[in-house]
Amino acid sequence: MHASRVNPSSMVSALLLVLCSLLALAGSLGIPSALSADVLYIGDAADKTVKRFDAVSGAFLDGDLDPTNNPDAFVRAKSGGLSGPRGMFVDGKQLIVANENVDTRDAGSVLRYNLDTGAFVGAWVASTDKNAPFAPFGIVRETFPAPVLYIGSSVSSRGNSPGKLLTFNATGTFLAAFRSASSHGEFHPRGIVFGPDGLIYVSVQSLKTDGLGGQIMRFAADGKFLGAFISDKGGLAQLNRPEGLVFGPDGRLYVTSFRANSNDTDSIRIYDQLGKFVDKINLYEPGKDRAFAQALLFGPDKKLFVPITNTGEVRRYDVVSKQYLLFVPPTKTGGPLREPWYLTFGATDAKTLSYQEVPAGGPNLVRCFCGDGTVVERCATLDCASGPEQDAICGPACEPQGGEVGTACFDQDPQCATPSPAAGSGVLGTRQPAAPLGR
Repeated sequence: MHASRVNPSSMVSALLLVLCSLLALAGSLGIPSALSADVLYIGDAADKTVKRFDAVSGAFLDGDLDPTNNPDAFVRAKSGGLSGPRGMFVDGKQLIVANENVDTRDAGSVLRYNLDTGAFVGAWVASTDKNAPFAPFGIVRETFPAPVLYIGSSVSSRGNSPGKLLTFNATGTFLAAFRSASSHGEFHPRGIVFGPDGLIYVSVQSLKTDGLGGQIMRFAADGKFLGAFISDKGGLAQLNRPEGLVFGPDGRLYVTSFRANSNDTDSIRIYDQLGKFVDKINLYEPGKDRAFAQALLFGPDKKLFVPITNTGEVRRYDVVSKQYLLFVPPTKTGGPLREPWYLTFGATDAKTLSYQEVPAGGPNLVRCFCGDGTVVERCATLDCASGPEQDAICGPACEPQGGEVGTACFDQDPQCATPSPAAGSGVLGTRQPAAPLGR
């Protein structure tokens, strides 16, 4: 059973009534919604904040109507000393963020934030720790047989000396430092991920003036160096300054790579299980405006999410067709990101960076139709025949989107069904019109 309601004073009432009816029909036929209960977190290197987006629609979740506190963000700059968010993952009810501490002479740190409010909780590794990482980037966490945090120290001090891969226990106590035995002083770790084989894969950049080339090195979990998985001297159409790396659902390794010069293109390079280069996704066509990335992650529906650092947009790629949908619009068209970099979903595995699909939860589904055309969905415990109960949910939900103009409610919707639904209201997400297709 469902109930649909529209505010008759709205100029779009008639259209919304039709939309409500269509959505109600879809609900009664069991047609699944494209929304999930997950959130995408992205570090913005320009304003040194962390921002949240709906994991399916790409809707910005931290916007408000108060211009005095811009930029809008989930975790603001300087919160807990945040000055350069880099790698991150969700750990229970906390968001863990590697902090580079840019524009300072301080070491980096690893910070904890409340997952509900964004409030600073404390440091996992403080910048004052004698073993704190310098210029940390990627970060992962092992949980068995005991929690271990892995983080790269790109350099050993504020200079060009070789870096280390550092490990800390659950309380922040330093455990060990891993080094490469064959990097000839050029071990500057960036991204980190555990592979399907249980080994640690680390992207390594050179600090050479031309910045060309790079390596992907492997370590056992106990720190034993196992050699280079990929080693490339760089140049045109080669691996240059690798950073973000992640294994896809297809078992292949995806790595960000910069162009060698203006005759080259920035790309995502793809390697098989033996480290052989097999394909690449160019981030722009020759002669078009440049686009480059320094991080990437697989998310819902096995799509590859790529923040474009120099435009502020986030793309959602189909790795088979190499086409993408614009998930978050670029800065120049009003997007909330200026320099997006590292990212994580709530359902990203903190060790392998693989995505764990998240079903939505809750008893009844409420659809809120907002004045600007967006559709917000909530799973809630309420009487679907009660207009005031629907208004109590949709009024606040639509306030930042032009106000509530209509609602629809579905009893025991499959999208909200869980073995033990919790009372109250749970967020599913905000849906907006599909983004344009690109290459």
